[in-house]
Amino acid sequence: LQPDLDVPALVRKSDGTSLYLTWDLALAKQKFDEHDIQRSLYVVGSEQKFHFKQLFLTLQRMGYERAADCEHVAYELVVLPEGKMSSRKGTAIPLHTLQQEVSAAIRERMQDGGDEETVRRIAVACVKYGMLRVGTNKRVIFAIDGWTNPEGDTGAYLLYMVARIRSIFRRAGEDVALEAGVGAVESFGAPEERALLNHLLRLPAVVERAAVGSDPSAIAGWIAEGARTFSKFYDACRVIDAEPDLRRARLALIRATDVVMTQALDLLGITPVDAM
Repeated sequence: LQPDLDVPALVRKSDGTSLYLTWDLALAKQKFDEHDIQRSLYVVGSEQKFHFKQLFLTLQRMGYERAADCEHVAYELVVLPEGKMSSRKGTAIPLHTLQQEVSAAIRERMQDGGDEETVRRIAVACVKYGMLRVGTNKRVIFAIDGWTNPEGDTGAYLLYMVARIRSIFRRAGEDVALEAGVGAVESFGAPEERALLNHLLRLPAVVERAAVGSDPSAIAGWIAEGARTFSKFYDACRVIDAEPDLRRARLALIRATDVVMTQALDLLGITPVDAM
């Protein structure tokens, strides 16, 4: 096919048996011919890099110019702290077992055990964020205690921050529209206010970078930084007992934080909870 791919691309065995390349060619043809795709991403382990190089070059040889719109988004293995998972050694974790163990770990950390839906959302957040916060070129190390720690760099911590934000409005006893603080933005003097506002404004650029690079860890990192930035703001700036105009402005900034953080979490497939 080309100098670095001098191994023939085997599409079908002599006895007519189809192979992975056969199926991927048929799928790509269907995508191009029937669905007019704009971009085709194959999210598959990095050990299949050679296979996808052969697939894309074969598509080009078949006359599909839009083979250039195909991309192999390679990722590294998910491993345990003690090493690689192995079915033979009994160290591989089936999905249903993973769900049960993560949920159990979360219940142990919650004072009242939590209702079923809250535990489910936190468990999903822990697993998805744990996977997506790591760049695709790095191994993901799964450690259940670390992934469910509400005080660590985890999905549980991110949901705790959103729940904390929403509790502010319950204590304030009012709901504030985003527009309420627009006129007071110029009066923001605390560096923590400006830092939070500037962070929220960066999300569109972060999303674009994640899309172009096929790397959701950019969004995950932005959310984590946003949680820390909000915490610094709330620790430094009075809100509930601030003077009326500043109170409205800061409540509006907190409302914007809730809205934007929720949108970012949704991009990762994570749904917040109102209370934890």
